[in-house]
Amino acid sequence: MSEMKQDVEGVLATIIESGSTNTVGYSVTIKYDGSAMEQIDGRLDLPPRSQQFPPGTIDAKTLQSLLTAVGDVSKIPTGFCLKPVSEATTTKISYDGKTSGDLQSFTQNVAGGDPAALQADANLVNFVQETLKKLDTDVFPHKVTDGDLAVLSGSTSDCTFNVAIHQDGSGSGSVCFRTHPLVEKRDYPAGTFDAAYLRHLFTRIGDVSEIPIETIEIAYAGKMSGNLRSIQEHGSGCDWPRLHASKELANFLETTVSQQGLAEALMISHA
Repeated sequence: MSEMKQDVEGVLATIIESGSTNTVGYSVTIKYDGSAMEQIDGRLDLPPRSQQFPPGTIDAKTLQSLLTAVGDVSKIPTGFCLKPVSEATTTKISYDGKTSGDLQSFTQNVAGGDPAALQADANLVNFVQETLKKLDTDVFPHKVTDGDLAVLSGSTSDCTFNVAIHQDGSGSGSVCFRTHPLVEKRDYPAGTFDAAYLRHLFTRIGDVSEIPIETIEIAYAGKMSGNLRSIQEHGSGCDWPRLHASKELANFLETTVSQQGLAEALMISHA
């Protein structure tokens, strides 16, 4: 995620979250009126997208005060932090032409450090962390949190979606249509999903990561396909010649896998 210059069109600061093996990167550009624009990187079949937050969403007055107290954010002390590879993200903030180090690795254990300055740094770090939680960014994949029964993620020929299914059968999430890259928030009332039946199935299955699913994917010219065994033959504005060629490619790869005895190696488990 590229770093962004401040003081352009009322921009106060930009929070930059890198991606990891399991998550995509994104940035949140915050304006002086407390509004924000979140830019989310694309990944595989998920296009880059954005969502806007109205004025007053973020306490810009407090943020400005914290940034003024800190001054040069590039001098916020950060150390080394061990992280799992699959979740090894970094969080930085850009302000007044300077960008901090990874705020997740902020440390107050600085020999000879100014206690007042270190406290100002700590206050800013806490504000950034709480702001990201408040925005509830819809970054793929959605993680199961308290109150969720499960999270349903996927894609069709028209859109990608993430929906958290709650214990009472209600749901909340987002949909991103391929023809319109803004994320649309969606809420579903209690009873929309059959939570009781889902719990019954989960009890019978146990570890969903052990469900065997066969996939074939191919990388070409710096791009990665989705599962070629799930090509959709419908959708608005379907390019039929391209679809036909895609199915030919899928059939060719199926034959190649079969002939080379690769089927067992392509059996993987998905959550």
